[in-house]
Amino acid sequence: MTEKKGFLFDNDGVLLDTRDLHWQSWEYLMEEDRNFSISYPFFINTFGKRNDRIMLELYPDASQEQRTYWIERKERLYQKYGIEKVTLFPGMEHFLKELKRGEFPRIIASSTSPANLDFFLNHTLLGEYFSDYVSGYDVVNSKPAPDIFLAAAKKIGMKPESCIVIEDAPAGIIAGKLAGCFVIGLETTSPKEELQEADLIYKNPEELRLDIVLNAINAISEK
Repeated sequence: MTEKKGFLFDNDGVLLDTRDLHWQSWEYLMEEDRNFSISYPFFINTFGKRNDRIMLELYPDASQEQRTYWIERKERLYQKYGIEKVTLFPGMEHFLKELKRGEFPRIIASSTSPANLDFFLNHTLLGEYFSDYVSGYDVVNSKPAPDIFLAAAKKIGMKPESCIVIEDAPAGIIAGKLAGCFVIGLETTSPKEELQEADLIYKNPEELRLDIVLNAINAISEK
């Protein structure tokens, strides 16, 4: 009998197609506050990181109070204007239905803030497939450190080596490998060349089929 696997999902860029909506929220903030500025290339290079890490890189000399204000305001703008447009990536719901039907343990492990993750679970289809998460704000070290995936595996009662991480960013893939998990990379926000540390790479969630994924994992594990 095949060992039961647990699935640890990143959120932005894996479950939800949110990159453009996050950028629009930063644009709203720039329109509202002329003292704040962020370039699109910087946004792309830091996408998937915790907001406090992003803000510290962007404005290292600003006060903690100022950085916190910008972060909180950006997230309020995101929830106000973007949430109605948030959608699951095409094909992802089919895969989640397969996992739910097969009663595979699954959890979200994302740098996204707890407030946004709670919002997603309550206002999107994610609430039908997930009951819990680990946020990057719940651990000491953010990706590419393995902390978040180690915590997520523990939370669903699984050993890391029995878990499959699904990620779209190089930092997340490295974090999954350091945690001892099997890692699947999706080319949803990063080119294939940047995902080479993953054990398997798929173009997008539409290619995810549970039997195919499990067979591929077993084939690699038996080598």
